[in-house]
Amino acid sequence: MEAEYRLFNFINSTIIV
Repeated sequence: MEAEYRLFNFINSTIIV
């Protein structure tokens, strides 16, 4: 599950930026 959270966080980071 941690891998999924990290992946989602990375995608969210790009959207926020």
